[in-house]
Amino acid sequence: MQLSGAVVVLAAGLGTRIGVPKAIMPFGNSTFLQCCLDKLSGLDFSFSAVVVNSAVLDSIREELPPSFQLVLNPKPQTGQLESLRLALNAGAANFPWTLVMLVDLPAVSSKTVRSLVTSAEQQPENFW
Repeated sequence: MQLSGAVVVLAAGLGTRIGVPKAIMPFGNSTFLQCCLDKLSGLDFSFSAVVVNSAVLDSIREELPPSFQLVLNPKPQTGQLESLRLALNAGAANFPWTLVMLVDLPAVSSKTVRSLVTSAEQQPENFW
């Protein structure tokens, strides 16, 4: 069943303090981004996007499911709000609710993600 909402993964962080862009930061046997994408697996959003920086654009392109749009943040140092603005302008703003995932929180459980999605579908007026 297609969901009425959108999902945006904010993954443009440069990771200057850790020395590697956040999207490709290792986490277990995977990366931060792949962990987030795994949590979204099986959910059919009306719009899906990942916002990245130019340093990881080519390597991430292969990881993305075909349903995801790749959005480039050319100035990732401007922060998450700029990445969110770019995703909203790319299409996420056209849906009744948007789930925003931060790539540097890869340990958020699938159960939490699915609970948020279920609540948003049932009461979209309570979500953005």
